[in-house]
Amino acid sequence: MQSFAPFAARPAPTGPATPARWALVMVVALLASVALSVAPPAGAAPPSAGNSGLSLGDHGGQVSARMFADVAAVGPGNRFQVGIEITMASGWHTYWENGGDAGLATSIDWTLPEGFNASPIRWPAPHRYEEDGDIVTFGYADRTVLLVDITAPAPLPEGPLRFGAVVDWLQCKDICIPGSAELDLLLEAADARVPAPDPVLRKFEAARKQLPRPVSSYPDIGIQAFQDHDAFPVGTTGEVAVVFAGLGGITPENCEFFPRPSDELWMRDGTFRSDGDNLALIIPVEVDTEVAAGSVVTLPAVVRILRNGEELLLSFEVPVTVA
Repeated sequence: MQSFAPFAARPAPTGPATPARWALVMVVALLASVALSVAPPAGAAPPSAGNSGLSLGDHGGQVSARMFADVAAVGPGNRFQVGIEITMASGWHTYWENGGDAGLATSIDWTLPEGFNASPIRWPAPHRYEEDGDIVTFGYADRTVLLVDITAPAPLPEGPLRFGAVVDWLQCKDICIPGSAELDLLLEAADARVPAPDPVLRKFEAARKQLPRPVSSYPDIGIQAFQDHDAFPVGTTGEVAVVFAGLGGITPENCEFFPRPSDELWMRDGTFRSDGDNLALIIPVEVDTEVAAGSVVTLPAVVRILRNGEELLLSFEVPVTVA
């Protein structure tokens, strides 16, 4: 791999930064919490007799949600997927796990049969929205599917098996409104797994293609990270350069950066630049004041890159050393 050293060592920075957007996020969160406390969730249509494998919920015509599974029947110890499909009217959007400057992530509160477990949401790669007041948010428009892995116990409880999900989101256009749907899904208990019908399986196949893949899963792409200081003191700002080998020649206009949530680092908008055979992403960061001195923390992120007409959705985690 071609060496890349974008930074010369210099003295450690001093003084914490306090971006105004942090306060804005807290205001939006408070407004959403108040609105949800006084507005009941939208009603959900129950599955039809037998096993529909589908549950619907609607919120004011702007956003609707439904739930379906990639199985029609569950066997003992099976692992299967449930999809929460969120459909948004034109101009409306909902938010990724990191909503950006003023968004709130969609959440799912599960009620599962005895012995079943649900994974965290497997988030599809988001899109970037630039709003009034230089606010940047990350989320979804039109339609998205949030995937969750469900693990069944062995032996199974007696069927039919009912899966309940309360889905809460923040939907925004010219204004932002909290939304919610109560969804239910009935699946049969069986001796072995029975797949869902082909049209449903195709939905899952399409949804999985929207999931970011680790950089390590691409044999022709390498990754290295550099800091502009040997170590960042807590509460101070600096820059991290993430360098992708094998992606040279890609213009910044074909790249998007999405910082994933972190309790240890504040990440600001990244800047891409091409350097020979490499593509560099420069990320301004601030180390949280609660991070222990001398520790190594993780910078997690997703990038969307267009390479020769192919969309790459890459996830990565790189270490950041704290003084």
